Amino acid sequence: MRLSRYLFPILLCISFLGQAQERKPMWLKKTPVPGNASYQFQVFQVPSSNLLMAKKQLPDVASYYMERQYNVRGVTVETFELSESYSGNKKVSKQAENIRDTVYTESGSVSVKLRLVDEYQDMNKVWFLCAIPSYKYPIVNYDNMVVTSKYGFKQVWPSFIVPGAGQMVKGDWLKGGLMMGGATLFAGGIALTECTRQVYLGKISQQSRNEEAVKIYANRASNLAIGRNICIGGLCAVYIYSIIDAFVAPGARRVEVIPNGVAVNF
Repeated sequence: MRLSRYLFPILLCISFLGQAQERKPMWLKKTPVPGNASYQFQVFQVPSSNLLMAKKQLPDVASYYMERQYNVRGVTVETFELSESYSGNKKVSKQAENIRDTVYTESGSVSVKLRLVDEYQDMNKVWFLCAIPSYKYPIVNYDNMVVTSKYGFKQVWPSFIVPGAGQMVKGDWLKGGLMMGGATLFAGGIALTECTRQVYLGKISQQSRNEEAVKIYANRASNLAIGRNICIGGLCAVYIYSIIDAFVAPGARRVEVIPNGVAVNF
């Protein structure tokens, strides 16, 4: 019965520990897939502890990348930032301001428009997720992009199979690991208590003439049955909590690409 008293605090602790974990955006590990071939996603890293200064340096970093990527000299990069607003539980990005940087070279300049989708700051570095036009296309068709920390069934369905798997998909490795460990612990407790209980039940049949021994074994088997039921309840609680949390709790930021962009000349 003691374990049942601590079950709710354990689940509460898992929730708080998972929320306290700092999550890096999903696009740091894997960039989103563009909706068409006129642009691509690229992550730029700027060594700066100031976000505003890093944004001002972004065109220089992007222009250098464009020159190497497309083997051209003289790139003028104009970045337009997407302001953050919330629609329901989703963060919607809209164009807010332009930051223009011109790189002069002997061969002149090539002008491109860069869309700043999201940023992440850590210590003395800032990472920017940008949508870059493909140099092969005279017109870039940027799709609508939504930055969100919400996940649907498509992303969290593994929680229906393994508790904590959906949390790991969302970037909650600590919370997912605690849930998976808790489920494993309860499952092991079920197996151990039930196997031991069967041993005592077997001893009862063997000691049927010894009433005192039968009483002791029956009492132990009964206690093991209680322990088994507690472990079953704990496993069910972790499983249900894992599924609910996978749908409700926010995860690492990710980008949804909605193919509905407007062509932009550059």
